[in-house]
Parts: sequence; C-alpha cells; structure tokens
Amino acid sequence: MEPRPDEAGQAYLASLERALDNPLLDPAYRRRKLFFWTFRQCVSIALAWWFWDLWWVRLLFGVVVVLAVFRLVMLLWGGPMLHRRAERVRERFFELEAMEAQLDDAEDDQDTSSEQDQR
Repeated sequence: MEPRPDEAGQAYLASLERALDNPLLDPAYRRRKLFFWTFRQCVSIALAWWFWDLWWVRLLFGVVVVLAVFRLVMLLWGGPMLHRRAERVRERFFELEAMEAQLDDAEDDQDTSSEQDQR
C-alpha cells in the first residue's frame, strides 16, 4: 500500500493544539471575566432596584437574570468542559493513528507473505 500524505491530520492536530493554548481556557482570564460579571450583575441589580416601579424593568430584569445565570455557567464550566473535550479528541486522534499504523503494517506483512508464497 502506498503511504498517504498525512498533511490534513497534522494540520488538524496543530489546530487542536492552538485551541488548547487559547486564553479562553486560562484560569486568570476566567477569573477576570468573573470579576466583570459580578460587577455587571451589581449594576443590574442596583438599576432594577432603582427603577422597579416601571413594569418593563421587571420584565427586562427577568431576562437579565436568565442570561446572567447562563453566562455564569459558561464562565465556570465552559472552559474546563472544552478542555476535557479537546483532550478526548486528541487522545482519540492518536488512537486512530495507531490503529491505522497497525492496519498498514498488517497489510504490508500480508503483501510480503503473499509474495513469498508465490515464489
């Protein structure tokens, strides 16, 4: 069997490595984002308290709370979840490469044994 160029696999692995080095996964970056999230929520609560008499502020505050909870979940668990998924993809990539290498070796052994049988 002819050796295949593995440029696509190497490019994929390089892009995965760049994604793992992304600052979104950095704990200091997440801590800073959490500080800004806390500040935004304090401002939202203060404004909602100040203007609570208006009916549309109560509706808007409900939307803000839902979005704030979603953003908090993404800040706390999104980065580690992405990191774990990327590590699993990377491990699976190496497993597939090892299986492919075994299949190539088995085909090469089969080709050499069939050549020897023909002689």
